[in-house]
Amino acid sequence: MIYITEDRPEKLVGISSLFIYVDKPNIEITNFIKSLGTYQINETTKEIEVPTNQLAKLLDFLVYFDDVVFDALDYNENSNFKKMEVEHKTPPLPHQVEGIEYGLNHPNFLLLDAPGLGKTMQATYLAEELKKQEGLEHCLVICCVASLRTNWSREIDKHSLEDCLLLGARFTRTGNLVWDGIPKRVEQLSQPIKEFFIVTNIESLRNAKIIEAIKKGPNKIGMIVVDEIHKASGYNSQQGLNLLELDAPHKVAMTGTLITKNPLSAYLPLVWIGKERKRSVTKFKNTYCELDPNTLGRILSFKNLDILKNQLATCSLRRTIDVLDFDEDKKLPPIKFIDEYLDMDIKQKEFYDEFEKLANGEEEGKAKSDLKKNLKKECDLVKLHMGDQRALMIRLIQASTCPSMLTTLDIPSCKIDRALDLIEEIVDNENKVVVFSSFKNPLYNLQQRLKKEKGFECIVATGDQSDQEIINSINEFQSANSKCKIFLATTQKMGTGFTLTEASYVIFLDLPWNEVDYSQAWGRVHRIGCKHPVFVYNLMCEDTIDMAISRVVYRKGALSKYIVDNVEDSVVTKALGRMVSDIKP
Repeated sequence: MIYITEDRPEKLVGISSLFIYVDKPNIEITNFIKSLGTYQINETTKEIEVPTNQLAKLLDFLVYFDDVVFDALDYNENSNFKKMEVEHKTPPLPHQVEGIEYGLNHPNFLLLDAPGLGKTMQATYLAEELKKQEGLEHCLVICCVASLRTNWSREIDKHSLEDCLLLGARFTRTGNLVWDGIPKRVEQLSQPIKEFFIVTNIESLRNAKIIEAIKKGPNKIGMIVVDEIHKASGYNSQQGLNLLELDAPHKVAMTGTLITKNPLSAYLPLVWIGKERKRSVTKFKNTYCELDPNTLGRILSFKNLDILKNQLATCSLRRTIDVLDFDEDKKLPPIKFIDEYLDMDIKQKEFYDEFEKLANGEEEGKAKSDLKKNLKKECDLVKLHMGDQRALMIRLIQASTCPSMLTTLDIPSCKIDRALDLIEEIVDNENKVVVFSSFKNPLYNLQQRLKKEKGFECIVATGDQSDQEIINSINEFQSANSKCKIFLATTQKMGTGFTLTEASYVIFLDLPWNEVDYSQAWGRVHRIGCKHPVFVYNLMCEDTIDMAISRVVYRKGALSKYIVDNVEDSVVTKALGRMVSDIKP
């Protein structure tokens, strides 16, 4: 008799394995099983463990030798299905309700929705539900993109009635947001925290004292959310290893692009949510990758991907923009605007602050003179007109968007970094994207980095390209079979008159001052002929001129709606505020 039992893996990876036991050992059977490539022999029980995707081959071969008894694993889940109970501040969409209820019934899972579907809102509302249904005391949010911490705080404030602590954040007397170092963050975690949500960045986890304070501090963290977890996929990195030390009754790992390069991208997320064993990375790699025998660690191809696919199906929720159905009788599908508030790197913030002090007239006398000299020295790519307020405002926008327009100093751009991540996620989800900026330099910078770091080809449309070149580029982009999914354009060149309806996403690196220019730009995508929902991302740096421009655009848009469209809803009246004396917000 030959027994095949499906059970939880002992040595292999995946959600289950096949365990084969032969009453009468047969060298021919053993050799056949070994020829399948992936197996483990238990020297004590003499059982051979193999992947479940080999079942058909095994049955076809083994029935010629003896009777085969197969015992399948019982996958029946708890029938006590939990539903949403809280009446939330912003009513969730049907797919978001599905995500919240999935989390209520799956304590540890991967939320893999495409960009724009509201992963942040789903995680926020899931935490609120768990607070009511299970008495959750704290939810820890770990941002693998550090610049998104403030955005999380704003989203929580917008959609939740709960309060939020940005770990290590404080405001100066002038109202600027600054970040304290590790000692201050450890001190905060070592004391009782009154806020429900606690938000920090993945880099904080590199410090062992932070991990100890989270694990042993007085704050009972019942839920941990890791946003953009694909950024923490380095299973040998200190932050990756330390992340695996953090546990909670509920864990949610969020990303729209789980598999970034190869199946190994899924290893750390699966281990963290408890769906794969620690220290099994070698087995994980050998199971899913064909390795070059002549070059250590080099991956030639992939295999057994159906096992990984089935494993992810048991612990993840994945929806694309197609989930947002719309009435076919309407002329246009829905459009959603997403404001992302980014935190500058220390170098970029210091560089920006110098311009802001000069533009706002904060310095006088020798201090002002020294500041001018220093800026002229740093900004070696442009000529500064210190007395021209309008020119200084433009420099402020450039310092916020892409400092490399102004200086050869190695100063990063949080907007370019974030755009890279967003574009990669969008393209990996088989969608197209249009990126707008008022300046051509950030677009060329982004083009170079996309090609060098991601291997993506882009179309660029600025004043440097002829009209015929741009027409050819549009025709290529609008082709359904086009391999080029990224269109980088200046608002001046492409903001009116063109059609780019093949794109599902629009990203603004900086906003034009005029609401008409802004709406005309995203209108290249959301117009007649558009057959899918459109998502517009506005990237804005916290505590910068970006915020002022956003308010101007917002109010001008509200004014237009009020006068032209006769719209007097609460959103419009609140936006207008004191701009119109006879409106009561």
